[in-house]
Amino acid sequence: MFRKNYTVRINLPGGIVAAGELYAIVTAAERARVVNMQLGTRQQLFCKVIDKYGPGFLQELELAGISFETSEERFPNIVSSYVTEQIFTMQSWVSEGLYKDILDAFDYRPRLKINLVDRNQCFVPFFTGNINFISSAKKWLMLAPLDVASVSLPGFFFE
Repeated sequence: MFRKNYTVRINLPGGIVAAGELYAIVTAAERARVVNMQLGTRQQLFCKVIDKYGPGFLQELELAGISFETSEERFPNIVSSYVTEQIFTMQSWVSEGLYKDILDAFDYRPRLKINLVDRNQCFVPFFTGNINFISSAKKWLMLAPLDVASVSLPGFFFE
């Protein structure tokens, strides 16, 4: 059950949110009299809601098809440097379309922190994920701590 000012975490994969999805979130938040909304360091949206409005808020998010978490963080967000594209980066082969294609390929909610970062930017941290994809001159480099190799990842093979 909800506690006073319970926090609802909504992941925005890659820092991208469609206008319609954002509208659904904001509308649900307004109806639930959300006390506070803020962005997190892993490109998440945190909503503080008073306990008596919590169930209605969660129900509206579910009806809109928006994934959220209310307690422990089981599904950390996929972070990307897409938010810096055309602002902080120089010309790069990594483009808006490429970020979206990669993010769309995730047809599941990863349980590991994944970072997609362009090497030419300095706004999004490089090594805060369990798996870090960092662009090089012409391809992605995957950097992961040694202990990640023991985790089962769909589409990834470790020896």
